[in-house]
Amino acid sequence: MRRILPGKAEPMGLFVFWTVGLWLGMAVSGWTQEEVSQTPEAPPVSPAPKASETDFRSSPSTAAGTSAPRNPTSKLRKEDSEQPEQGRYLLRYKFQPGETIRWEVTHQALIRTTVSGVSQTAESVSKSVKVWKILQVEADGTAVLEHLVENVQMWQKLTGRQEVRYDSQTDKEPPPGFQTIAKSIGTPLARITLSPEGKLLHRQRYLSQPQDQPDSPITMPLPEKPVAIGQSWSEIFELEVPLETGGVRKVKTKQIFILQNVQDQIATIEAATQILTPNLPPEVEVKLIQQASSGTIRFDLEQGRVIQQQIEVDKRVIGFRGEASSLHCLSRFQEKLLPAEQTARRP
Repeated sequence: MRRILPGKAEPMGLFVFWTVGLWLGMAVSGWTQEEVSQTPEAPPVSPAPKASETDFRSSPSTAAGTSAPRNPTSKLRKEDSEQPEQGRYLLRYKFQPGETIRWEVTHQALIRTTVSGVSQTAESVSKSVKVWKILQVEADGTAVLEHLVENVQMWQKLTGRQEVRYDSQTDKEPPPGFQTIAKSIGTPLARITLSPEGKLLHRQRYLSQPQDQPDSPITMPLPEKPVAIGQSWSEIFELEVPLETGGVRKVKTKQIFILQNVQDQIATIEAATQILTPNLPPEVEVKLIQQASSGTIRFDLEQGRVIQQQIEVDKRVIGFRGEASSLHCLSRFQEKLLPAEQTARRP
């Protein structure tokens, strides 16, 4: 499975790439990606409390009931760990034709860069409602759905610039650079065929994309067989990182998931992403910074869907633009299934 990353890693350019997808409910970890039609002229984000480094380091998780581990692999055990004698759980996505499912998605990001002695800080908060409309469900559980964003609120502040805010529900005219996003609100972005295991079988984009990423996942992959508490499963992805020389560097990453516990039919799953390719130069590593994520996901076994998740990034890269350059990214992505009355089946 391939994914193509953005080209140049200029500090603000990297931030633009990041914020483009956030309002669509895209996890920075890479397993809930659905891209926007094109990069806005100026990077956006939501009207909500300003992000700060203190927020990321000290505030408790509101999505999964626990803070994500600082080290992406700090609690991950071997994939072939010893299994309990009994108690295995089958994790499968379950959908009904005609139902509409909504998640509230919140993303905070703080990116601090220093190049040639000049420091810049970009802060953002984005809050949106992600919607899946289930069009049909096959006998084997394979679902055809439409993905869209119902509404979005954004706040963003860059060093040396005025803060920018946008609320799709109240603003008649979007700020400069937000026109593409404004036109996409409430409009189906893609038609997707998804297996019960979370495999992307087909995707038809309704809007043109800046880069072709046909295989990028849109949700957490599930294990093929029932798993026991403590057991893990994983998927390996190959990323193509464009180089400034015009070439491409292929990088392997691995997403690891561990079933921590199951209580009242709610499975708590620890998730992390590892970079498998060793000895990457800083100019390549900085383009992968959003991959260095970890967190916790809660999955409802009976409903067959993710009900909460929190994914975090705390990563620093030194030397990506000379020895004195650095980029530090703090990011928190939270997603919560909205109550039944807001996700009820529509005629």
